[in-house]
Amino acid sequence: MAQQTLVLSVTKFADPQHWTWQLATPRGKLLGKHRVALDSSQPEYEAFVDLDNYLRLHTAPDQRNVYERQMLERVGAWVGREVLGGLGELIVKPHFRWLCVS
Repeated sequence: MAQQTLVLSVTKFADPQHWTWQLATPRGKLLGKHRVALDSSQPEYEAFVDLDNYLRLHTAPDQRNVYERQMLERVGAWVGREVLGGLGELIVKPHFRWLCVS
């Protein structure tokens, strides 16, 4: 199957916690939108914006390997749900390649 390009762009940017994604084809056909409203009080948000520092501050050195894997899975699921919403499913399809523009 031939690859198709997707364009992921930010629209209606309010601040670093609030914006809208728009996913479209290069010709402008809208495939979906996702309104982002991140809660900066969530630990996943703190980890998302500075993962290395978050791990260093919240993990005992002897537990870092185990905790890193758990936190990466947790933050990855959070990003998929909160940052990408339903657009994530379209983006990860193997027959698409995508551009992120602002």
